[in-house]
Amino acid sequence: MYVLPMNRLLLVLGLFCFTPVFAQNITISGTVTDVTDGSPLPGVNIFVKTPFSGTATNVDGRFTLTLSQRRVGTYLYFSSIGYKTDSIRLNRSELNVSIKLTPDVHALSDVVVFPDEDALRRLLREAFERIPQNYSIQPVRYEVFYRETNRDSTGMIVAVAEAILDIFKNSYTQPNDHGQVRVVKSRKNVLPQYNELVPMGGFIGGAHSFVRGNYVFTRRNVIHPNHFDRFNFQLAGMTRFDGRDVYIIEFQSRTSSFNGRLYIDVESLAYVRISWNNPSVVRELRFTRENRRGELNYIYFQGNWHLNHILYSDVKRFGSRPALHQSTEHLVLSINTDNVAPIPHEEQLAFREPFLEFAQQYDPDFWTGYNILQHDEVSQHSFSAHLQDISLAMATASGRSRMERRQQFFHHFSRIYAGININYRAISTIAGNYIFDYQGIVFEKNIPEQQIFFEFGSMMGYSLTRRTSVYYASNSRLAFNSDLFMTNHIIGTEYRRNIKSRGRPLFVGANLNLGWSRHYVDWGNMQNSYGSFNIGRKTFDSDRINIRSGVNRFSVLPGISLSTRASRLFEITLDAKYDFAFSTREFVRIRERDGFFLTRRSATLSGDYLQIADTDGVTRNDFLNIAPFQVSLMFVLR
Repeated sequence: MYVLPMNRLLLVLGLFCFTPVFAQNITISGTVTDVTDGSPLPGVNIFVKTPFSGTATNVDGRFTLTLSQRRVGTYLYFSSIGYKTDSIRLNRSELNVSIKLTPDVHALSDVVVFPDEDALRRLLREAFERIPQNYSIQPVRYEVFYRETNRDSTGMIVAVAEAILDIFKNSYTQPNDHGQVRVVKSRKNVLPQYNELVPMGGFIGGAHSFVRGNYVFTRRNVIHPNHFDRFNFQLAGMTRFDGRDVYIIEFQSRTSSFNGRLYIDVESLAYVRISWNNPSVVRELRFTRENRRGELNYIYFQGNWHLNHILYSDVKRFGSRPALHQSTEHLVLSINTDNVAPIPHEEQLAFREPFLEFAQQYDPDFWTGYNILQHDEVSQHSFSAHLQDISLAMATASGRSRMERRQQFFHHFSRIYAGININYRAISTIAGNYIFDYQGIVFEKNIPEQQIFFEFGSMMGYSLTRRTSVYYASNSRLAFNSDLFMTNHIIGTEYRRNIKSRGRPLFVGANLNLGWSRHYVDWGNMQNSYGSFNIGRKTFDSDRINIRSGVNRFSVLPGISLSTRASRLFEITLDAKYDFAFSTREFVRIRERDGFFLTRRSATLSGDYLQIADTDGVTRNDFLNIAPFQVSLMFVLR
């Protein structure tokens, strides 16, 4: 089991409570220590029930908690794995308390010893099957403190951001719905050294790890019976938590260095804590990460277990740049299970938005009117001692310019999206004898009917707001055995809304587009029996002539779309458009096929130089049938 070093443990614990201070509130502060040796206890859960409101002790065992005056007379609880839970009755005269917790150690000899690993796996399988009974099957809203800290190789903090998050988490029976995150209030402090360690691009997803990093909710492989054959398990001992017996089960991956411990309540078989360590190097697209460590703690409230505290840390390296030591932490401050509603899509923090880049800049008056429970190191080192350094860096033109460029980059980069699409639309040629006649210069060829139905292309867009965007898309034919070619370009704007508040979002949109396209038939190489002829001022004397007949179209295309998320980064969109052509212009393009390619002459003619005698003997000028209705399937990184 990995134990975080004391000088780095629980950055929470610098957390700050964002509850405005009014006369009707009371503030309780104090320390929590081990009764046997007086050592401070970090990470102790401190909370009141019904409704839940709480905090945790910092690395020095100290805490501060602001509660409504209505809580006077109720009990304040102190719980930690391996210790007996204690409580005090709240009263106005004792607002500075000293709590001593008593170790509650359970000897392994006092419990049933599993005869083999198969019996232990059966217990783990039953624990997995009991998830719907042990965890909430109803949506829950959490108020969560979040901290993201970045240190250089010397341990100095070079960037830190903190926030209160409003998190909507769906039922544990819907593990594919990762919930929604809204930033209530935030602040950050970024030193110039951070830009030397991290190039443009930043990190994404950290604020979402409360739901995406919840091993129980997402059914991670180490607890999933389908993946038990990848691990070795053994019972390492027993402990106590909140008056309950708890199994300590160690696991080790059979194929990697991934290892850790599962703490499982003996009576309910609920997961109480999961800690893990993975020192191996993982290569991402832009950087490598190593020494990944995590710890998840759960708390029992109103008949269910809730994720209460997450710690995660790793070391990142961008190419040859020095290592960046990063840690994130979530701590639940309140739990709401009554009349829970999802977070409107327009207020949600998108997964691909780097939180550090979007948090508000540090302001010494930012928290006026709020209680702040600070971690000493973050408070003094990052938000105070280096303020002068920040001011000096920002005072210079180059320092200010770098900061501003980075902010502007992320502001615009997070709004850009791109994707690929497959488009269905029926396009066909008229079968017949094609005759090109220009001032007595005649070429003709019998061309059969040819069809294309599918086009392939790409698109790129920019979100003006959460609902409106502008974009550009281009398509070309998806066929390799046809002489019918096409290219299509569109610029458009779209308005869309999410009509599904829970689970995967479902967006309904309306769009308006301006399109221009070119469709043409390649006649192939024709033998030049004229020797030399003129088209305009150009003289053609090549033995072989290539002819293409086509049409340029300009259109207005209204459309509707339906989109949903396929993953945390990708969307799938079904789009339908109707093509109203307001301008069409036929053309014939003639090009020499012999000689040096840079000196080959070509000419494009517009007008009535092309006639077609179709299979019914009817002479006509149009040669293409283009269906106005088209449907697209798009895969978008957004």
